[in-house]
Amino acid sequence: ATHFEMLADHARGDLDSYFNRNQRIHLMIIDMAGNAVLSQLYRNLNDQVRRVRYMANLSQQRWDSAIQEHEDILAALSARDASKLKALLADHLAHKLTVVSQALASKAAEGS
Repeated sequence: ATHFEMLADHARGDLDSYFNRNQRIHLMIIDMAGNAVLSQLYRNLNDQVRRVRYMANLSQQRWDSAIQEHEDILAALSARDASKLKALLADHLAHKLTVVSQALASKAAEGS
């Protein structure tokens, strides 16, 4: 249900609401592991990179791509296809890293 609400946020162009729901989904996935230490570590790290993660979807093209990635991830989760899920999550994070790195480099260049 949260995923479909997130899709509605995307359709409305409501990035703030989308981002908050997306964060909830990430936390739900981490918590499903049933590892309290992992969940706490994730929350601590996530708090430190929250602003940078938000920046990753400022481009409409990247935001649209992230939606498709989320659709594929949900399908792999539903199918319990661990190997496909692992690959999709790695790709999703790699795409996010690329966009965030570019945004940070651009900000640094503006400050120079």
